[in-house]
Amino acid sequence: RAGLVVTKLAEVYLKSNRLTLAEGLFRNAGKLLGGGQVSILDDPSAETECHPSCAALLELNYSKLLRVIPRREAEAARTLERAEKRWSERVCPHTSLQDVSGRGVVDLQTQRLLYL
Repeated sequence: RAGLVVTKLAEVYLKSNRLTLAEGLFRNAGKLLGGGQVSILDDPSAETECHPSCAALLELNYSKLLRVIPRREAEAARTLERAEKRWSERVCPHTSLQDVSGRGVVDLQTQRLLYL
């Protein structure tokens, strides 16, 4: 659950343009969601301790951060592609992650992204 809280905190720092802090928090969240040893941002094939919807949400928001940082557009595109693939294969193939993320709620009890 801590990984989800750290993810949401990183989103706050991203919105306030504190990019260095946001990136560090996203990376820590990736480690927490990946079981503590390997970050799901570094090794997308690593098993997660959370629902795939939360892992996809982390990757989506991390890609938003990378798009803002100069010379990291290619990495942002790869991360976004990975997030969309995880979403469509393991969560809901009939909806787009970017559409759902704007109206979704992270439920800490079930550790899932609930979308309305």
